[in-house]
Amino acid sequence: MTKQDYMDQVAGARSLPKRYRQEILRDLEELFDCAQEQGEDLQAVIRRLGPPNEFVENLLQERGIPRRRGVPVGLFGCGILAVLCLLSGGVLWWRERTAPLIIGGAQGTTDILVEGDPLVWWLLLLVVGAILALGTGLWYGLIRRGRGA
Repeated sequence: MTKQDYMDQVAGARSLPKRYRQEILRDLEELFDCAQEQGEDLQAVIRRLGPPNEFVENLLQERGIPRRRGVPVGLFGCGILAVLCLLSGGVLWWRERTAPLIIGGAQGTTDILVEGDPLVWWLLLLVVGAILALGTGLWYGLIRRGRGA
């Protein structure tokens, strides 16, 4: 492994917060340069540091830097479901509003029977979508503050 490969893997570590990335890479560059000036072999330095992910974990723990957390997949699922509910509710609401206009525009008599639906599906979908959207926003907010799972 080359010095650049090692540094690229450290830079790409998922647990490394972006705001500390440049500082840590600068420190790592200095460490490699100092070791080279003292005559230490590059591979010996890499062995001493350990695998890049381990190096990042140890460094974060040593400096007291919190690990970067990813956003749970469930959060994206809730967001997508909220959008689908809101869109479906909107489409059903639009269809319900425009159906009498379409049927009323017929020339002559028709065999079309229009029955009311006891449960207003568009309203239910809009409410569920709004609740999911609100829940998703709150969950994301908790994650950003480091309290969410």
